[in-house]
Amino acid sequence: MDGYERHARFYKRHRGLLKPYLANKLNFAADEIETPDGAFLVMANHATDFDPLMLAVCFPKHMYFLASEHVYRMGLASRFIRRYLSPISRVKGASDLSAVKTMLAELKAGHPVAFFPAGSRTFNGESARITPAAAKLAIKAKVPLLTVRLTGGYLTTPRWARTARKGSCSASLVRVYRPDEMKELGPDGLADAISKDLYVNAYDDQRKHPVVYAGERLAEGLEEALYTCPECGGTDTLYGDGETFRCSKCSFRTSLNDLGFFADCAGEDGSVRRPPFEDVLAWDNWQKAALEERVRKAASPDEPVFRDPGFSLSTLDGDEEEVLEHGELAMSLTALSIGSRVFPLETLDGFSIIHRKKTESLVFSSAGIHYQLSSETARSRYKYYTLWTILQTI
Repeated sequence: MDGYERHARFYKRHRGLLKPYLANKLNFAADEIETPDGAFLVMANHATDFDPLMLAVCFPKHMYFLASEHVYRMGLASRFIRRYLSPISRVKGASDLSAVKTMLAELKAGHPVAFFPAGSRTFNGESARITPAAAKLAIKAKVPLLTVRLTGGYLTTPRWARTARKGSCSASLVRVYRPDEMKELGPDGLADAISKDLYVNAYDDQRKHPVVYAGERLAEGLEEALYTCPECGGTDTLYGDGETFRCSKCSFRTSLNDLGFFADCAGEDGSVRRPPFEDVLAWDNWQKAALEERVRKAASPDEPVFRDPGFSLSTLDGDEEEVLEHGELAMSLTALSIGSRVFPLETLDGFSIIHRKKTESLVFSSAGIHYQLSSETARSRYKYYTLWTILQTI
């Protein structure tokens, strides 16, 4: 039995188990999507670790998924994944042309392929814009492209959260593009069209059609995404405690309700404290603007903007990880450093963030070597990624 036949048979035998599983766990509901004959490409927005399973429920035909290479560094589970699913490995934090070549080869062989062009799950509930590179891939593939919008996932399992909620999730086909249509639109025009197809603002959806996302300790872990206090301006002074989100430096506090919005909170003096922002997205947009202003007014480009103790630097080579150094992580406008090692930002080939083992890690490449920065602390890794993205635009 060749690889594809084994993968397709496994998919067919076990796909039926996914629908009741996701219905029970996530309240997920979706109709099966009719597919073209032969190979096709699927693109969807990305909010949860369950997104590939949701797509599998919608598509009766076996698809190869593009996945972060860390799925092949999970021991015995990775051996199972490799044998029965064999996702196409993509190295985050690096230019990975081999993944693109593999996707095109699978499509040429007549095998459907699915991927999430945003690359990473959203931290704030809003879908990221699609790059022309993803559109170029779709045009080059010369197969139909199906865009699928997944909704409800972010508020069910926010990327930063330590606990899950249960509300409602769904998937729907937005559009089917023919190869000639995509060629006529061109990379920029197709990227615009796909971005509109896949755009989700979880909070706007909630305002239009409120759904209760019931759970416990709703604010815990929020400090990963929200790292700046709106009252005192402190960085990494915020922390979640049950449903309350507060600052350890000043008296600021607010609460997070089961609709996903910030709500009034009783102050220590008994007063009612109004939330400064209605949702995580508004707060994140504010702190990004504040960080950009801080970058523009920085007195010295070599002075660290952020620094945190307790990080580990590892090299990643296939299935292997080797720890190189432990120490303080710091990032200025010109360099990233940990312990005795310094990486000028101009030498980094990409800089990304991956969700692994219920926490976040930073990944990047330099001089052809792939690295990972990890920590068990409650400090935000997301702020480093945000700083990196700001530095790419100014």
